[in-house]
Amino acid sequence: MKYTNNEPIMIRKDIVYCENELLKHVKEVLEKEDVKTAEVYDAKKGDLHYTSETLRKKFNLAFPQIVVKSGLYDLNNHLKYISKEIIYEQLNQEFERIGSTRKGIYNSKRNKKRYPYSDTLKIRLNQSWPEILLCCKQLIEVKKYDEISKEVLRNEYKMISKKLGRAATIPELTDQTAFSFDIYRQYFSTMKKLREECGFRHEYKGGKKPIELSTCEKELVRVYQKYNRRLTYNELKEESQISISTLFRRFETTKINDIWNQIERNMFDITNI
Repeated sequence: MKYTNNEPIMIRKDIVYCENELLKHVKEVLEKEDVKTAEVYDAKKGDLHYTSETLRKKFNLAFPQIVVKSGLYDLNNHLKYISKEIIYEQLNQEFERIGSTRKGIYNSKRNKKRYPYSDTLKIRLNQSWPEILLCCKQLIEVKKYDEISKEVLRNEYKMISKKLGRAATIPELTDQTAFSFDIYRQYFSTMKKLREECGFRHEYKGGKKPIELSTCEKELVRVYQKYNRRLTYNELKEESQISISTLFRRFETTKINDIWNQIERNMFDITNI
């Protein structure tokens, strides 16, 4: 047969037609299935359709991409292949079904076959949970980190606690904050300190009370006077009866020199009284 300029175009149309037929078959098999994976497809396809492995070779695509190409998807299995707009739209539907946008409630009540864990969504979208809610039009605004101050955090904690009718717990604060619990820890070091600054009384339910700042100061003065100098991080780790992490939290810093500066100032003030 003599080739014409039109023939390659006709061949290409045939190829597209065949691909469309294959995608139609995929859609027919998986459309009513809650989970749209290669395993489910192979189990439900019958003898008339290609296997998922054959389809992968024909399309030169991963099976989740083939499913998305057919017009189907679920967030749990096809998250990396669908657009952000679709993700936000699907999440909105799940939020409405659950009746809440709180991260903890979403994680526990979501359709686990179709919707991924919140951290998986945050990685895929490269957004914080409040930013995801903003894109889903579930929040009016998301506060930026450059707007953070102790006053802003105190006001937010009071607002969250007022809604609950009591002082918010760590999980409740983590779920509802426009920032993150780590940000709160940087500014307040402990939940006790945050609650006290917001006017809430902190009650302990058994166990040991946290080590106070004054206790940390006494311990550091003790080791300072013992060696008549500052101790390095590793030396202090070995010598101190209080853990380094506790010292960092009580002094609200992660720099050992800042702690020693404060200790030396206090010691100097005492000797000059």
